Amino acid sequence: MAGVRLLHLTLPVLVALVFCEFFIYYLVILQCYWPQVDGPQPLRVMMVADTHLLGKRNGHWFDKLRREWQMYRSFQTAVATLHPSAVVFLGDLLDEGDFATSSDFQQYARRFKSLFSVPEEVQTYSVAGNHDIGFHYRVRDGRNTEFEHSFNSSVGVELVELNDVPFVLVNSVAMEGDGCQMCERARYKVTEIGQLLRCQQNPTDSCKRHYGHLKKYVRPVILQHFPLYRPSDDVCEGEDAATDHQQFRQRWECLSMESTQVLLQSLNPRLVVDGHTHHGCHLIHPPDIHEWTVPSFSWRNRNNPAFLLVALTADKMAVSKCFLPRESTVIFIYVCSILTAGIWVCVVRKRHRVNKRR
Repeated sequence: MAGVRLLHLTLPVLVALVFCEFFIYYLVILQCYWPQVDGPQPLRVMMVADTHLLGKRNGHWFDKLRREWQMYRSFQTAVATLHPSAVVFLGDLLDEGDFATSSDFQQYARRFKSLFSVPEEVQTYSVAGNHDIGFHYRVRDGRNTEFEHSFNSSVGVELVELNDVPFVLVNSVAMEGDGCQMCERARYKVTEIGQLLRCQQNPTDSCKRHYGHLKKYVRPVILQHFPLYRPSDDVCEGEDAATDHQQFRQRWECLSMESTQVLLQSLNPRLVVDGHTHHGCHLIHPPDIHEWTVPSFSWRNRNNPAFLLVALTADKMAVSKCFLPRESTVIFIYVCSILTAGIWVCVVRKRHRVNKRR
């Protein structure tokens, strides 16, 4: 009888455990799809923001275990089912990177690569966030170097071309605009890339002498951590938009108006993708520059995490958003399974008593 009771008690919980920790990710992510664009086979890029991998100081061990498993299972399921050509991490990869010791930083970076590993044919790129290297006032050259070596990514401004589509990776922290050495290097690089793009658009003899062979002009995609300047998220809509009506501070919640104009005027992007706010947003800046802010990938920051799927060709693009399982749904399933197990045990005990009386 005790064995029957144990079976009735554990079976619903075990079923819920397997479903919530494995199958639910496939059930939800298989509903996602790559957006369609006409023409040649597009470049398919998966955009992930604000994973905030916990370190030693913040968060209980169970909190760390729970959220890391959720991100690991979500990411690996998405890569296995959606087969992206490239994956971009939009900053705040780590939660404590800005004040971690060098040895801790290396340990966090190794753990990040383990959780977010991809097949060899999938290219990965990362931009720095304020939790990775610190806000502008506390950035150290040593931490910049560690981030570059650990994630194979520049902490300045870098031009990368994938399938003839140019991406400009921008370190938002370096766009402070106060004349610091890091900021001056970033501003110079933005100007240099902008000049190259203009030469591609209107090749002159001077351009050819300076750059040599010029590729066909394609409007670039900017990838960064901070959103472009906007007063708040009140202009955003959707189930993942912010609801707190917080007013943005320039250089804290978003880039300054000046840095935003520098990027848009110098690079004339067709698309800007960023993170930082932990909420989703889609804006169109005049005349036709689309900005997508990607919500956090972690349950620690929101109940319904998500990531972006972007399909790009030289002259076309399309974007779709993929939501992950809700934490509240998983908790609800576990509660229901425990209640079901308890009810089953009570029913079995009652039947046993009735049979004994007979």
